[in-house]
Amino acid sequence: MEKSEEYFDWFDYHGTDDGKIDEDSERESLFKEVFDFISLVFFIIFCISFCLNIVLTQFLHKSLNVSTELTSYHLITPSWYLQARLDLRLFVFFMILLTFEYLQSTLFYGAFEAIYRYLTIFVWMLFYWFHLGSEFVYSRAICLSFVITSIVYGLLSLMMMFFEENLISSTLKSKIKRTNKTEEILKTFKRFAYDISQQPEHERHTSAASDVFSIDFNTIVSYCIVYDEGSSMQHSQIKPPEIWNVKDAIRLSRDVFLKAASEENEMSIENLRSVFDDSNIFERAKSYIDISRKKSVSNKKFRDVVVSFYYNRLSLAKSIKSQILFVDIIRSLLYTIVFAFLSIIYLIIFGVDIKELFAVVVSSAIALHFLGSAAMKDILRGIMLVLSHRFDIGDDVVIAGEEMTVYNIGIISSSFILENGGIIKLFNSELCNKPIVNVTNAPENLLIFTFDLPSVISEIKLNKFKKEISEYLKQQQIDFYDNFVLSSPGSSYTDIKTLKTTLILKCRINHSRSRKFVLRADITSFLNTQIDEIFKIDAADIKA
Repeated sequence: MEKSEEYFDWFDYHGTDDGKIDEDSERESLFKEVFDFISLVFFIIFCISFCLNIVLTQFLHKSLNVSTELTSYHLITPSWYLQARLDLRLFVFFMILLTFEYLQSTLFYGAFEAIYRYLTIFVWMLFYWFHLGSEFVYSRAICLSFVITSIVYGLLSLMMMFFEENLISSTLKSKIKRTNKTEEILKTFKRFAYDISQQPEHERHTSAASDVFSIDFNTIVSYCIVYDEGSSMQHSQIKPPEIWNVKDAIRLSRDVFLKAASEENEMSIENLRSVFDDSNIFERAKSYIDISRKKSVSNKKFRDVVVSFYYNRLSLAKSIKSQILFVDIIRSLLYTIVFAFLSIIYLIIFGVDIKELFAVVVSSAIALHFLGSAAMKDILRGIMLVLSHRFDIGDDVVIAGEEMTVYNIGIISSSFILENGGIIKLFNSELCNKPIVNVTNAPENLLIFTFDLPSVISEIKLNKFKKEISEYLKQQQIDFYDNFVLSSPGSSYTDIKTLKTTLILKCRINHSRSRKFVLRADITSFLNTQIDEIFKIDAADIKA
C-alpha cells in the first residue's frame, strides 16, 4: 500500500538541535607533547645508532663501539651490547602493547597506554645513565632527573586513569543503563527500516604495523562507557550512537512508521509489534511511546519519541565530556603541583642551595593565601559538587521549589534551563548550600494522587475500591507495578468531615513529562469515576 506524507510534515520539528554528537576524546596536554617529543628524539637516535652499528659491523669491520661527539662532550655512546638489550626491551614493549590490543583488555591496555611515554624515556635514560659514567659532568644528574620524572609522572598518569574510570563508572551508571535501552530500540528500528541483518558486533581490527611504528598511541583508546546488564560497569572502545543528529532521527522515525503502519497517520499496536523480533524490547518500547486508548500511536508522537532517544544519547555524551573536563582540570592541577616539588628535587640533584629559595617560597605562599583564599573556597566547593554528583546534564531537578533541567556543569558554575525556556547560571558555591531534588535519578519513580473520600465509609466499599485499583494496575503493567499505597497524607490531617487520601503508584521506568501527564489524566479520570460509583453517599449510609 502506498503511503503519502501530504497530511504530516515529518521534518517540521521545532525542537532544539544541538548538532551532531561529537565523541572525539583526543586530549593533548603540554606534558604529553613534551614527552612525546623527547620520546621521538630518542627513537630517532636509536634507529640511527642501530643502523650505524650494522654498517660498521657488516661492511667496515670496525669496532662495535660508536660515539657521537657534540662540543667535546660524549652525550650518546651506545655499544652493540647495550643496543641489543635495548632492542630486546623495545620488542617486548611493543609485543605487550599488541597483546593487550588483541585481547581487547581495555583496563590493562588503558593503563599501558597511560604510562608508555614515561616508560620509554625511563628505559633510555637508565641505559645512558650507566653508560655515560663521568664523561659529562652533569650527565648523571640529568639522567637521574629524567628517571625520577618518568617514574613520578608515569604513576600519576596511571592514578588519574583509574580515577577517571571510577568517576565515570560511579556517576553515570544509571544514565548509561537508561540510554543503552533506548539505543537497543533504535538499533531494532534501523534493522526493520533498512533490512539490516542482525549480526554480532565485530571486534575492532587495526593495523599492527601502524601501532608498532607509530609514536603516538592516543588514537587507539577512546573514552566511552558501555553498560552490560548482568555484569559490572565496563569501559570499552567507543561505540558510535545509532543516531548522530535530529535529522537522522526524524528520517528513521519516518521510514519505520511508513513501512510498519497500515494507516496513513496512525500505527496500531499490532503494527508496532511487527517491528520487533524480541518481545522484551517491544515491551520496553511501549513504555516510552504514548499509546492512545485506541491502542495506536500517531505519526507525530512516534517521531517525537525517536527524537527524544537521540537527545538522551546526546545528553550522555555531554555528561561524559563534562566528567572528562573535570578530570583534566584535576590532572593539570596535580601535574603542576608535582612539578613544583620535582623542581626542588632537581635543584638538590644539581647541588643548588635551596635555603634562600625556601624563604622566598614561604613568603610567596603566605601572600597567595590571602589573595586566593576566597577563590579557592569556590573552586573546592565546585569540585565537591561534581564529586558528590547530585545531578547530571539533562536531569530534571528541583532547586528552591523551582523545577529546572540541567544544561551544563562546570567547576565554578552550572547552567539550568527553566520551564519558560530561559537559561539561568548558578555558582556551585550557592548550590552546595541549597537542597536539590533530582527527579530523574530518583530511586523510585512515583506518581502521587491526593483526593477526598467521604468520612463515612464501609469496609466493604473500601475493599472494593482497592480491588478496582488493583485490577486497573494489572491492565497497565507496562507503566506500573501491581503494588500501590493508599493512606493518609500525614498525621496532621484530623478533619472528620472528609477523609484526606493519598494514592501512591510506582512506575516501572522514569517516564517523560508528556507521558506522565497522559498517565495522570487517565488515572484521574479513573479515580473520579470509581469514587462517584462506589462512594456515593445516600441517606442510608449517613444514618448508619
